[in-house]
Amino acid sequence: YTVENNDIPMMIVQHHEGAYWTKKCTDTFDQYYLEARERPKILSIAIHPYISGQPFRIAYLKQVYDYINQHEGVVHMNGEEMYHWFTNNQ
Repeated sequence: YTVENNDIPMMIVQHHEGAYWTKKCTDTFDQYYLEARERPKILSIAIHPYISGQPFRIAYLKQVYDYINQHEGVVHMNGEEMYHWFTNNQ
């Protein structure tokens, strides 16, 4: 569970705009994507429907996922799916 890519501290506590949160998430993704050449990486993005799901913020969340989905080899998993992937690939 990340604090850095988390909408609560970014938007509610620090009062950053949605565009800044999007940039922070995509910059983090870019670095992880480079590092993933050596080994798998997990990018955790903590979102809450009462924050990022608001009509005036949802476009920024969509931008993050649209950007990430443009990259080859990226998969989206929840915790249970990660567990099954890990236990099946040891």
